Amino acid sequence: MPLLFVDKPPPLDYFHEIMSAILTKPNRKPRMFDISQRAGVSIGTVSRVLSGKTDVDPALADRVKLAARELGYSRRSPQRAAAAKEGELGPIAYLLDSATSRNLSDIFQQHFLTGIEQRSSELEGHILFTSCGDDLEQDRLPSIVTDKLVRGAIIKGDFPDSWVNKVNAAIPTIRLMSDSLSRATASVSCDNFAATYQIMHYLHGLGHRRVGFIYEKETKRHTSFHHLEREQAYLRCVAEMGFEFHPGYLQTPIRENAGEDVPDVMAKGLKNLIALKELRPTALVCAADAYAFSIMQVAGPLGISIPKDLSIVGYMNIDSCEYSNPPLTSVCLSGEEMGRVAVDLLVSRIQNPDSLVQHITIAPRLIERLSCVKPTLA
Repeated sequence: MPLLFVDKPPPLDYFHEIMSAILTKPNRKPRMFDISQRAGVSIGTVSRVLSGKTDVDPALADRVKLAARELGYSRRSPQRAAAAKEGELGPIAYLLDSATSRNLSDIFQQHFLTGIEQRSSELEGHILFTSCGDDLEQDRLPSIVTDKLVRGAIIKGDFPDSWVNKVNAAIPTIRLMSDSLSRATASVSCDNFAATYQIMHYLHGLGHRRVGFIYEKETKRHTSFHHLEREQAYLRCVAEMGFEFHPGYLQTPIRENAGEDVPDVMAKGLKNLIALKELRPTALVCAADAYAFSIMQVAGPLGISIPKDLSIVGYMNIDSCEYSNPPLTSVCLSGEEMGRVAVDLLVSRIQNPDSLVQHITIAPRLIERLSCVKPTLA
């Protein structure tokens, strides 16, 4: 039966109840999703607590442990996990680098986790999380792989091809959101070029011809290759779709000291755009939703009204886009669907290890909200 909302949508608790009802099956073993809902925390937090990590707030950790006990959750021992019953997926590894492991509570990471966890559970499988920072530094495979405790692995993080290829030689492996040059390992990712084209086509249709692009340029680590890909796509769209261009339209501000946060960095870029005066862009593409929210935060004090003076668009379509002021137009990269497809591709590799390597991109979808209007500047 369709859900009909009158005047305003119901509270988020309503959706949690609906999702719990949909995902609850008779006699089904409790999953991390169930624990996260009961404890009111993210799946990433549940994972870290159940994995024995000590960097979780003690109060949150206690809530997770209590919810797990109340639901009758029992963590499978690795010794028993390696042998899956016929017709069951069994145990799979989710291998993370140190940075990704620390940011499991990130909203977009949660989308991946939800898709992976739900799909593996549907296939009678379960996930074993492993942070591989130490293994990578010592150029060794994680014990969960060498001891054959899992049937396959999904890898998320900044790992060199040489290390991933060793994992792939040991067990079937899928890379998630990979920037691999050799592309020797099967992967699932978003389509940054299609996403950027949808944004630019949409802005062009509104009448914008001067469109800027902004992201934070990293100095202490590699800038996200997704941001770089989106920049390349933006420049191509500008060249091929009839947009005006000025070197100042591309803004990559840097964080100059530890006291600066994202809004401070974005303010630098916005000030540079304002300095272009009559040539300043009428729309701004932000390489991530977080950058767009920061632009919204600093625009008012700088005399810019959004969207009257500047339309803005983001990437990822995280939940907060619907509740920002104004609600943010953003391109949905379908993180949850990527997680589900990664599990299905891994199953295919397990069943047919000698098949051709596949690279799957998930189509994006632009979600129009109120942060974009027709340009008012001539």
